Amino acid sequence: MKNREEEQYQKHVETSSGDYTVKKSRVANTVIKIVTFLAAILIWLYFVQNNDATQEKVYDLIPIELQGTQSMSNNGLAVYSMSFDTINVTLTGSGNALKSVDRSDISAYIDMSDVMEPGEYDLTVKVKVPSGFAPPTYSDTVTVRVDKLAVKTFTVDSSNINVSSWSLEEFCVMDLENSSVNINYVTVRAPTSVLSLINDVRIS
Repeated sequence: MKNREEEQYQKHVETSSGDYTVKKSRVANTVIKIVTFLAAILIWLYFVQNNDATQEKVYDLIPIELQGTQSMSNNGLAVYSMSFDTINVTLTGSGNALKSVDRSDISAYIDMSDVMEPGEYDLTVKVKVPSGFAPPTYSDTVTVRVDKLAVKTFTVDSSNINVSSWSLEEFCVMDLENSSVNINYVTVRAPTSVLSLINDVRIS
């Protein structure tokens, strides 16, 4: 019986130039490669779904709001320019935590409550972020220019513009005899620095 098996083995080697052992080894290697590939995919999917690695994400062009302007308004002051009015905010946290943060969840502001006189003020930008994130700090400051509010009346250089139709917001009320009005002048209220640049007012 054993001799017969040896004869079959020798015949196989002669006809196929191979070996049963080699053939089995190749099949085993192929199976191992497939299993390894599938395992790598499963591990990758796990980390994608459970991503706790620390990452950074930048939220562009967050507008800078003015807070604490009541005392400034009480003193007849107004802001007329800023060196920049948006910032980019970088948050650091896990991938899953960052996924839940929307741009609208972040706000930036400067505090105007100490501004009492016209002039230029270098103010630090402060940022509010969702709980669980450390608010980033900024070394740069915004230059805010403040001036007194003033009122100036401009005569309209035209022969009584007649307005025969009006488009008003629903909360506005205007009584017009014969549904028309003659406009001879316009009053503008603005920071003094801005008002000084206005030479003429035109109505259309």
